[in-house]
Amino acid sequence: MRVLLTTLAANTHLYLMVPLAHALRAAGHEVVVASGPELVPDITGAGLPAAAVGKQLDMVEDARQAEYGDTVHGSEYDITEIRPERLTWDYARNVLRVWCQGPVAAYDYLANDPMVDDLLRFSRWWKPDVIVWDATTYAGPIVAQIIGVPQVRFLFGLDQTARIHRIFTEGLPQQPAAVREDPLADPLVEMLTRKLARHNTPFARELMFGEFSIDPTPEWMRFPVEHDYRSISPVLYNGPSVIPQWLTEPVERRRICITLGLSLREIDDHWGEGINVSTVLEAVDGLDIEVVATIPGDVLEGVAVPENVRAVDFVPMDALLPSCSAIVHHGGGGTRLNALMHGVPQLVIPGWSWDEAIQASKYAERGAAVVVPQEELTAQRLRDGLLRLLDEPSFAAAAADLQKIARSATSPADTVAALEALVAGHRGQTAGVAPLG
Repeated sequence: MRVLLTTLAANTHLYLMVPLAHALRAAGHEVVVASGPELVPDITGAGLPAAAVGKQLDMVEDARQAEYGDTVHGSEYDITEIRPERLTWDYARNVLRVWCQGPVAAYDYLANDPMVDDLLRFSRWWKPDVIVWDATTYAGPIVAQIIGVPQVRFLFGLDQTARIHRIFTEGLPQQPAAVREDPLADPLVEMLTRKLARHNTPFARELMFGEFSIDPTPEWMRFPVEHDYRSISPVLYNGPSVIPQWLTEPVERRRICITLGLSLREIDDHWGEGINVSTVLEAVDGLDIEVVATIPGDVLEGVAVPENVRAVDFVPMDALLPSCSAIVHHGGGGTRLNALMHGVPQLVIPGWSWDEAIQASKYAERGAAVVVPQEELTAQRLRDGLLRLLDEPSFAAAAADLQKIARSATSPADTVAALEALVAGHRGQTAGVAPLG
């Protein structure tokens, strides 16, 4: 079968999908990854065929150029909101409106007309049997509906959209008749209906969240949403990389990793927020540990770097973390999963973009992490938390337990079988029995 993967142009989202792509190819299937032109080098660098679709979007620069209130994260309606007293029906509807009606990084922005049109043009030429789409990339299900093939969503973190949509749906029966009876009252339905109308194609409800969702997030962490989630054990891919020679040398002291994320930092700096690198490095100064800090050199200009810190622009987490006793990070999805799969206790200074704070709190509840909110960050608070991770055996034990659970999840090869069954069923419904090829 032919499988078209599509994702927004962010390498962290791509990297989660790469192991599935290779599992599909190993099973004899054809795979193409479609994304914005800026992601093509990352796709081909992963050894996969790429299709450049849509115009180049520089989300970081667009966010930097925009007023904070004109972005999805700067609106007064926060998709990460979890306080019950705030999560009214009106609030949930407005969150969906913000994410479905066009500001920087919203679904409408990402599934722009050039993206949909190019993906449709390519799909009509290549004729995929199924489309697997990153959960932000609604061009995928839109094109699948137009060309009449099944589609599956691939999650990159907690399913915030489905959680907020559940609150909206549950509260809809209590709304006035005019709202209840308006098929476009749901902002996600309105967006998909509007985009499909350009191609004279009707809306279908399975477009909203996929015919099922492939989810690398551990089952114990998910929101209580009724949906067909298919777990997949994260097989780690950190991008094209070379393992440095120093990493093969014996570790003489306990080693920790510090990584703070690049894209979020660029936006943070523009808005005057973010993690203070000087504070983080001050926290480890003088400790009897070896620190590997994956912090780009330009960030360290004018910053005092302690003698026990090895600052590097990049090192593959998959190679580094097996030698680490703890990791300090901003809560990004790829970093979290690397730490999880290697059983490394985490000190998280959560970012704000999607689910960092919620996931960090869940790891802390399971005893595998310490959380220090950015607004409470001091060198002493960070040092105290880090020493707890290093000196209290319960953290390493809890991280090892979560590692075992994660490794027991469905493998990418089993996910391939699920996609094969979906395509076979669809072929049977539409054209009788047809062999998989």
